[in-house]
Amino acid sequence: MSPPVLDPQIQAVLEEQAAAGVQPPGAVTVDELRAQYERLCAEQWGALDEVHSVEDVDADGVAMRIYRSAETDEPSMALVYFHGGGWVTGSIVTPDGPAWAIAKQSGIVVDSVG
Repeated sequence: MSPPVLDPQIQAVLEEQAAAGVQPPGAVTVDELRAQYERLCAEQWGALDEVHSVEDVDADGVAMRIYRSAETDEPSMALVYFHGGGWVTGSIVTPDGPAWAIAKQSGIVVDSVG
């Protein structure tokens, strides 16, 4: 039986990551894997446009980061953002780029769950 063939787009991503020195799971510790993922996320998004505020809070023992695009006392819609990472590599930091972009472009509050 021959090994499965990866989708060409996935193969290209894996080759790009290997060229950038990304270590696969199992080759590094969980802490190293998490730090590597945080670095890659920051590099992917680059400099972020400013939003009005970013606040880290504790919601009954769960870390949350709240992104607001404007200062207002008016009620607002909100999006609850659950990052990826398979309960291993993701963190409160990894979704900064998409969370900032959603808050900035939509004008709604983004609640990112750690």
